[in-house]
Amino acid sequence: MAQNYLAVYGMIAQAAGEATESVMGLKAKIKGKCFGPSRELQDEVRRVYESDVLERLQLISRLIVELGEMRPKRFAIGLSRLSLNLGDSAEQMIEVLYIPGYKGIGKVALALLDHIQRSLVYFRKTIARKPDPATFNINYLFRDIQLSVCPWRSGLLPPGDERLVRVTFNDKLDENLPHMIGDTDGIYLTLYQLVSNALTAAGDNGTVSIYTRYFEKFRQLQATVADSGPGIDRIGVLKSALVNDIIDPRRADEIRRDASDHNNKVFELMCLPRVSTFMLQDSAHKGIGLALASEEVKKHGGKMEVHSKPGRGTTVQLFITIK
Repeated sequence: MAQNYLAVYGMIAQAAGEATESVMGLKAKIKGKCFGPSRELQDEVRRVYESDVLERLQLISRLIVELGEMRPKRFAIGLSRLSLNLGDSAEQMIEVLYIPGYKGIGKVALALLDHIQRSLVYFRKTIARKPDPATFNINYLFRDIQLSVCPWRSGLLPPGDERLVRVTFNDKLDENLPHMIGDTDGIYLTLYQLVSNALTAAGDNGTVSIYTRYFEKFRQLQATVADSGPGIDRIGVLKSALVNDIIDPRRADEIRRDASDHNNKVFELMCLPRVSTFMLQDSAHKGIGLALASEEVKKHGGKMEVHSKPGRGTTVQLFITIK
């Protein structure tokens, strides 16, 4: 049986590798070119995407379902890593190419392609268990994420486009932030999931705020993602944990009644696989983002803190010591 698990993981790794190469080929074709007037280039990107990338993404999805049915415990974290929504980003990338009057189309399309590539590379490294540390700057990652996480914002779409998402992005990035060494793709996906969650929580006419800061005395980097949403649905988190057999009903009652805990135990539950912060609001969120974020931050020797009050939004802070 273990060989079957490994065979499926090997197939996913191969598909992810082939899809990554196709995505990198797409980036090479479109980088530095103007999308708007070049219908030929748009059609070529769509053709390569549909024939090479999409087919492999669908294969990866089917294999993930197959692994999910096997349910080996030691692959639980791996499954959560492999369940990110690549298809949505890929379809958005294709769609923006065909919107007349879309501003900054080159940068946005490349940011979406980067997201797909980083996700696929991360999957492949996870399966192969071969870390590949590199030097990177979190500020640069945040700038790419703002383009890829929501390409339907004001200032990008032409006036009157019905796809407009009325969310305000605020950022205050410390320009003195030093580079760090680590898993670039892992930290990227961590930040992407936090910003994506904040975007969902902020809702219509909400605000997502992104901050970075460096404390030179302690050599500590701080990255913050905050939203103006309704705050974490604590009952929903407990329900999600119960539905997925993470805790038993008695333990859930103890947490619910513990007024002195300030919901720290609820926040700890949120960082476990399959516990969703959107249990009662959005069934599309399967409790992946914070579990991945928490694990990646710990791998880099850091910690993650969650602060939330009903009606006052949610703030997630990452603290990583620069070595």
